Parts: sequence; C-alpha cells; structure tokens
Amino acid sequence: MGFTDRITGYSGSGFVRTGSSLRGYCTTAEGYPCELTYCREGPLKALTVYGNSVQNGTPSADSPAEITGVGDRTANLFDKNKEPISKTANQVIYGIQLNKNTAYTLYVTSDAVTYTNLHPDENMNASELVARRETGNYYIPFNSGENTYLSIRFTKGTISEEYLSKIILTEGTFGASDKYEPYGYKLPLIMSGKNLFNVGDKNSSSWAASADTSGDWIKAEYDNTNGTSERYIGVYTNVSAELKTDTNYCIVTEIERAENCAVHTVTDNAYRPGQFTGSQVIYQYRETVVSNKINFAIAKTKNDFAGAETMLRTFIAVAAGAKGSCKIRISVLEDTSVTANSFVYEPYHEPQCFNIYLDEPLNKTGSISDTIELDIKNKSAVLTRKIGHLLFNGDEAWNNEGTDTSGIYRYQIAFDNYVSTDNVRNSAICTHFTTNTSSPTWTTENTFALSRGAKKLYIRTDGSSVEVFKAWLKEQYSAGTPVEIYYQYETPIVTDISDKINWDAIPEPWKGTITITSGTQIPLSNVEAEYYATKKIKEG
Repeated sequence: MGFTDRITGYSGSGFVRTGSSLRGYCTTAEGYPCELTYCREGPLKALTVYGNSVQNGTPSADSPAEITGVGDRTANLFDKNKEPISKTANQVIYGIQLNKNTAYTLYVTSDAVTYTNLHPDENMNASELVARRETGNYYIPFNSGENTYLSIRFTKGTISEEYLSKIILTEGTFGASDKYEPYGYKLPLIMSGKNLFNVGDKNSSSWAASADTSGDWIKAEYDNTNGTSERYIGVYTNVSAELKTDTNYCIVTEIERAENCAVHTVTDNAYRPGQFTGSQVIYQYRETVVSNKINFAIAKTKNDFAGAETMLRTFIAVAAGAKGSCKIRISVLEDTSVTANSFVYEPYHEPQCFNIYLDEPLNKTGSISDTIELDIKNKSAVLTRKIGHLLFNGDEAWNNEGTDTSGIYRYQIAFDNYVSTDNVRNSAICTHFTTNTSSPTWTTENTFALSRGAKKLYIRTDGSSVEVFKAWLKEQYSAGTPVEIYYQYETPIVTDISDKINWDAIPEPWKGTITITSGTQIPLSNVEAEYYATKKIKEG
C-alpha cells in the first residue's frame, strides 16, 4: 500500500506511518506552487515555506541592484519596536520622517493625553498641532509638506504594549472597517482550488434568465423554434486575480442533452464585463455537440488590448427551430495538458488566505533559505533565519588596509557568524558590488569578499581614504540605496513565532485539489506540506 500525490513541478511525495495514522507529504520543485491532489479527507498537518531572494540587474558602485526577499511591506508605517526619540518620567515621544506632499491617516487609541504634531525637521523646534486627544480613539487625516516630521506625544512615561500595538499610520485613508496590520512585512499563503470558474458568481457568469445555476451544473431550457438563425446562451469568466494575462488556459465544457446545438469557446476583449459588443475575438473554437459531450479548448488571455478586459467565454449556439433543455458544466484550468481520460471535475473553491507577519522578508543565498515551519495541528510556528543581512550607513568601524599601485583601496570591517567555506561565502550577494570568489585580493575593482579565515568583510573600490569611503556609504544611505549584503549564517537564528499566527484563519482542506501559493511579489523558492492521509491508494 502506498500514498500517491500529483504535484505541480514534481519533486517528491509519499507517506509515513505514525502510530495508526498515515501522513502524506509532498515537496514542490523550486518556484512551483504546492498542489495537494489527494488531501481530500485528512486535515492539513504542517507547512514549511522557504524564502527566496531576487536581484534585478548586475550591481555596481554607481548603479546598485536592489535585492528583494519574500514578503510584502505592510501598509502600517508606525514601528512600535523602534525606540522613542524622547522618553521621560512624564512623557514619551515617537517621531517619523514623512514623504513629502503626501496624504496620511493616523489612528491612535490611548489612555494618555495624546498630541500629534507636524514639524519641519526632527529637531521639533516649531510645530503645527494636528490633534489633541484626552483619551480614547481617533482617526485623523493630514497632509505632509516638502519636509515634514511627525511626532506622537503621550503624556505618560510608560505606554503599554496594547496601545502601541493599535497605532496605525498609513498613506491615504484608513477607517474602522480596515483590518489592523503590524509594521513590517506579510507573507500571504493562499489556498485555492483547481477549477477557476465560479458558476455562482453573477459577475462572472451569464445565462438565460430561467437557468438554474444553484449547483455545479447549469440547467436551462431553450426555445428557438421561431428563430431564423442561431441564438446564443452562454457563460464567461473575466480575467481577475485568479486569471492571469497572456496565459494559456484549458476550458472544459461538459454538456448533457444539448441536441441541435453547437458549443463555442472564445477568448475576446470587451470594454465592460458582460458586454460583447465592440469586442475583438482572439481565439474561437466551435463544434457541433451531441448528448454527453466533453469539449476541450485551449484559449490564451491577452494583455495588449488597451482599456479592455479579457474574457474567456463558452456558450451554446442553439440552432434555428431547436427546442429542448440542456445541462452544462464549466471548468477553467491552468493545466493545459488535461485530456478526456485524465480530466476529473472539481467544483470551484473560493481562495482562502492567511497572513504570516514578519519583521524582515524571507531570503535565500545559494541553495540555503530562511524557513517558516507551521505545525497546524499543535498550533506552533518556528522561524529559522539562515540568511544574515548587513546594511551600512557609514558609521561603522571600517579600516583601510592600504592600496595597490593603481590607487584602488581595500576596506575591511570585522564581523562574525558567517560560513567561511568557499562554496558558501561566495554565494553572498551585495547591492553595489559583485562577489570576489578568489578571496580578498587587489586584482578586481568594485568587488566584495568574505574572508576564508579571519572573520572580515572586504570591499575593494576607489577612494583616497577610509573617511572618503565612509562618506560615500553615508551618501548611499541618505539616497535610499544603502549598501546591503546578504550571506549565510554560521549559526542560524531560531525564533518561536507561534503568537504571530492567526491559527483560526487557516482553512480546513476541502475534498479536491488544494494549491498552496504565496501571494507575494517575489515567489517562495519552495513549499513543503504534510497532511493526515485517510485515503490509501494501492501502487501498481
């Protein structure tokens, strides 16, 4: 007896037996979503997600290449963990530099008298009172100027974690109906089904007024006995968050009892959802149907028709003089390899999402990633940071180890907790310099290296002195493009983040395929899943 699983980008799957239970597992290939085909009758047990880092372009001192990890910045700009700019026995003041000429909303709840002021700089020599609140809650919109510094002053020497955790500062508007998010990053994990067509969504389907769309099958009566030409009745789905532009999809149309009819499957562009006039047909498939027919059509969405929304449509063309009833069931699939022999209908499932909140994104260098392990059954979560992050502002203790005959200097700074073996240290990445894989050397300008022996970082670039180099680092930091380096920790940092997970938001698996993906701008490098498997499948 064995447990089988079909996985998008297959890497491995199987089962292990724990006591009397059978636990299935699967691991995706890098860059693919995790698809659990037979997670049908047993609950999801655990998930492990792996970070990723993407660098756009080749770094240079004059043209840095940003490094982005997995995790999207949350909307909240107030960091409750940042030290206040002033703290006495009678008051605490938090300060934030604002973007120029920008609309903001601030939400504060407190049992202390709160003053919110705008200042021309962080020295707070002059101020404009935005709001004064004795106690309670308030939302206040305001606009920054060319150079504006916001201060939030509490007339108590100690402010509780509860109140600090409720402060929200966002660009734009924020109201009571909006959900609180902490400062930092969020990793949304999305569980979705295989079939992307939601027959119950009236914004995504159109049928005859008398049609029954209460179940998976659409049931309709048709009467074109007095018609002199074909009459169309049909369904469509718009390109939305679920359907991507410029992508091939398989539209499966199952039909029962549709005599004297034809099925059309098209991709077209329409200026308004549901309005086909003025549309441009991109792909059309037509076939005369008989009872109990399954039609497969591959249609591609578009992304180059200005001002339009792409729609995938399947509809029945009723022949002139025809009358009867029909049943039709639609599936829109990303899997374009499906055939009549392999196709198994699965109903639409509303995508469900839960967020993991982080102080920093999940990163990766070489083959090593930061990870989060979620034990859903026991409601525990562990964050393992395997990737270190250095960010320089010019205040560090840099030294100059001299220069070669070409006038190129080598600057170094001591730090530890990195893996110094060649294959690992050479996988480090930097925003401004390329990796020098041949140890600290004079031979290659504008490179960096982690020392094999001494725990040091070397950067080789021009500059007449260490003071000039540190001034350049300050300039980069002030310009919003600080010099950053990502490297592998020698000793990973393990943190229990169980209290940061909303366990109630994690959905129970449904009967059918579950695809687990990350809703972040940078995709996870890998996903692993474990689930209790009650469905046993005989191999061979």
